[in-house]
Amino acid sequence: YMKIEFYTLDAGWIDGQMRVNDIHYYFNYSWISHFLDDLLKGLLYIDGHLLDNGHFDTFTAYIEPAIDDWKLTKKGNCLQIEIQSFEDESRKELIEQVVVECNYYVFVQSLIDGLVSLLKRIGLYGYYVEWNEEFPLSLLLKLYDIIQPNERLNLQTLSLEETQGRGGSASDLSIELNLLKDIINDE
Repeated sequence: YMKIEFYTLDAGWIDGQMRVNDIHYYFNYSWISHFLDDLLKGLLYIDGHLLDNGHFDTFTAYIEPAIDDWKLTKKGNCLQIEIQSFEDESRKELIEQVVVECNYYVFVQSLIDGLVSLLKRIGLYGYYVEWNEEFPLSLLLKLYDIIQPNERLNLQTLSLEETQGRGGSASDLSIELNLLKDIINDE
């Protein structure tokens, strides 16, 4: 059994639950964390995406003053999530350690379902107002894309002429809008 729910998002706090088989992990993270952004980046990183941008397989979520250190690993289709809860940032006293193993793609689909449900309740602008930061929509689109039979959201290299000698990458906005429509309609 797998379900990820987001109960509330207000005043800089995100509250929810991750249930994987018999493990129930409740969270209530502060805006300091950038929790959703970090989780989505981590899931993309361990699947071979975002390789040029650093290491996203570990991140810290703040409960203030307590913290949770998350570590994500993927072997084949198996996702392992290790969460270590500490009393504070000194990390001197370990309060709890949770290790969850599940199918990566089933977890990603469950996360997408939970995020779409959250967005349908509060909207993109509502998310910004409550979190004081943009929703990580591009990361959600890429995660949704990689669990589909035909991956459509890929980057194209921009020529030096197009970028005044700097180079760069671009995605296709029409593909992204179609993915967003598919995500909303799949729910």
